[in-house]
Formats: sequence, structure tokens, C-alpha cells
Amino acid sequence: MMEKLWPSIVCTTHVQKISAQNLIGSINQRIGKTFTTRALIQDVNEKSIHAAATLWRPLASNEIETGQQIHDERNRANIQSYNNLMETLNSLLMKNILTWKQQKMTISLLYLLLQNCVPIPSSCIRTFMDFLVHENIELRKHAEKSIAAICRLQKPPRIYIEKSLDEILHNVGQSIPTLVDGDCQPGDRHDNLWVTIGGYKQPETQTEWEQTCFLD
Repeated sequence: MMEKLWPSIVCTTHVQKISAQNLIGSINQRIGKTFTTRALIQDVNEKSIHAAATLWRPLASNEIETGQQIHDERNRANIQSYNNLMETLNSLLMKNILTWKQQKMTISLLYLLLQNCVPIPSSCIRTFMDFLVHENIELRKHAEKSIAAICRLQKPPRIYIEKSLDEILHNVGQSIPTLVDGDCQPGDRHDNLWVTIGGYKQPETQTEWEQTCFLD
């Protein structure tokens, strides 16, 4: 549906009536506010299959194979429709047949379609790069947003490594602190001064406080 609807909205010819212009603008704003990225590739893990079999009944091997074929065909159709829509909108931008307002609507729709589950067509990336130096400032802003979104999508996921307190203290050359009921005592301790600037230790008495040099 989107494959036919969005290009039709973009290619709507200019009209003189203010009400018709407002309607087209409202449609574009509504799409921008309410559009959610569709999952083009739908995957079902083994845990979900076992849960479904428990709730209903175990499936025969031919039923599983038929369902997998339907699933794969649906994913291929979604990807093909997505690529067709991206290429159609991109070709409309590159043909220079749209007004600047239609170009703004087209590039904003392309921005909404960006996702990382399928490769982004290289022609669309090239178009975004070309529009970075466009004479219209609004089109340049949309191109900047699109390039930034592509960079975020290409960013690899963060890798978190869990380390024990013993390993952290060993790396900084400090000993293991005394545990209270199996846990480290909170607050300022000699073993956690490494998280402060220059090993700063808060003064505990009035004499130590008066000897603290704040400005040198």
C-alpha cells in the first residue's frame, strides 16, 4: 500500500485552493508524527515455536516446512516492496520534476524509511550526499538528518564486559577492601580514591579542612 500511496502523495500537482494545500500539508505532518518503522524481516525463534505447540498442538514436519516457506516469501515481498518504494522516491528527487515543497516532502519520507534490518540503497545515500550542498536550506537540513541517521544505523552495538571488583582493583594496583556483611562499605575509602581527581580525599577534621588548598 505504501509503495503506491506515498509516491502518489508526493506527485500531487500544485493546486490553487488553500484548503487543498493545507490538506496535503496535514497528511505529510500526520505521516511524520505517527509513522512507525515496520519490521520487514519477521523472525520466530525456537522458544516461541515450542510455546505455541504447548498452547495448541505439536506441528507436523510438513506443516512447519510450509509455514517456513510462507514466512520466507512474506519477508522477500516486504524487502522488495521496501526497495521499490525507496528507489521510486529517490528517482523522483533526482529527475528534478518536483517543486521544492514536493522535494521536501519526498526527502522527509525517505528519512522515515531508513532502518538497519535491510541494506539502504546506495542510490539513496548518494542522493542524501548531493542534497547536502543544495541551494535550499530546508532540503539541506533534511539531508543532514538523513546522513546522521544512516551513521547511527551503521554504528556497531556496544559491547559490555562485566568485571569483578578484584580485577578492577588489581589493574590499579590496590588491595581488596574490607567487606562488611559480604558487601563493600559505601562512602569514601582508601580503595576507591582512584575514581577521584588526583586521589583527592575529603578532609575529616577541622584541622584538615583548614589546611586544604583550594587555589594555588
